[in-house]
Amino acid sequence: MTQMQGGEAEDKKEKTPVEAERTNFKQSRTIMPNILVTGTPGTGKTFLCELIVAEHNLQYINFGDLVKQNPNLQHLWNSELQCYDLTDEAEDLIMDQMEPLILQRNCIVEHIDARPFAEDWFDYVIVLTAKIEILGSRLEDRGYSEDKIKENIDSEIFGVCLERARESYPADIIIELPSESLEQMEYSKTFVGGLITGPNQ
Repeated sequence: MTQMQGGEAEDKKEKTPVEAERTNFKQSRTIMPNILVTGTPGTGKTFLCELIVAEHNLQYINFGDLVKQNPNLQHLWNSELQCYDLTDEAEDLIMDQMEPLILQRNCIVEHIDARPFAEDWFDYVIVLTAKIEILGSRLEDRGYSEDKIKENIDSEIFGVCLERARESYPADIIIELPSESLEQMEYSKTFVGGLITGPNQ
């Protein structure tokens, strides 16, 4: 009887459930894509995600909602800036919560920052943009303070969200889409829908 080498024996070991799930995750990339939608507040991330989910069988994950719903992170709320001051540990906590859903694939994730996530989690990264006049009007309608509006407009002017995406993901999966009108959002919905169904659907 031929004895198996150590490396071969290692390969024959039964995978743990998590290892098996991660293998399936990698093998199903092309048919069950995960999509990240990012952009400055007010660029229409939630609206676009809701349009897409209404037509496609995707799991919608809003990073900000997970933070708001986690009782262990409420002490990080900054009442002056009206946002959470998330630590690396807090982000890791949300990542651990998200990972089982991500590994099942067919997820669309919304977050203002593309950096916290593992690079191999997403097949496409959608960065929404808007002219600052439109963005400012939307943020005013939300009741944002002048300081917060200025902070977000500056972020859009300098392309912070797009740059963070470029720092974190390969250029060929990053797609920049304008979101200044309903027509543009409808176009984005159709475009992303094509990424989901693939060219042969």
